[in-house]
Amino acid sequence: TRNASNAAEAREAARAAQLEALRNELNPHMLFNTFNGLSSLVLAGRNAEAEMLLERLSLYMRACLEGADAALV
Repeated sequence: TRNASNAAEAREAARAAQLEALRNELNPHMLFNTFNGLSSLVLAGRNAEAEMLLERLSLYMRACLEGADAALV
């Protein structure tokens, strides 16, 4: 029915808006700080810690892009 179609469109629009808001939260300043931290770890020979930081950054970015709940991220 038309009402069901409108409701589905509204849910999809809300989901898209939420995903866009999460993407916008991925602040470039946070990325610069993370990359600087990675650089420092690598230069200090703390490669295991750098690898862990890269893994966590990857998980965070994936969660943001897949539309994970902001509280979980």
